[in-house]
Amino acid sequence: MEIKRATIKDVTILTEFRKIQLMDEGQEPIIDIDETVSAYFKDGFERGVNVSWIVYDGEVSIACGSVVFLSAPPSYINKTGEYGYIHSIYTDKKYRGQGIATKLTKMAIEEAKRRGVKVVRLQASEEGLSVYEKVGFVMHNEHMILRL
Repeated sequence: MEIKRATIKDVTILTEFRKIQLMDEGQEPIIDIDETVSAYFKDGFERGVNVSWIVYDGEVSIACGSVVFLSAPPSYINKTGEYGYIHSIYTDKKYRGQGIATKLTKMAIEEAKRRGVKVVRLQASEEGLSVYEKVGFVMHNEHMILRL
């Protein structure tokens, strides 16, 4: 297996993995999100705020992971307000249990450290919870949501 840093040329692969991940997490594909997911990744690459990796077994892509760097108001727990948000960590079902998601998560954390970011967040699926706890994430319920 080989892990490659993704580029804007890999947006189609990242988009397909994102859609599969959402369906695996129980979301019904009731709308077409190809254009918006692709635009999200393209914009992140162009602005230099998104870093993604794709894992290959030979020529076949089997996993991916991303971290996007965002800004929030500074606070006592995050002086700069800058944070990394790990997302789209996904491994093909046939390759799970081999430490791939853990490796991608650690790579995202290292990228955050390299950029000087002191806080990293993510939203864990039930299946991914143990992966994230293993590398040091803890549950922190600080957000509410309103869907408009």
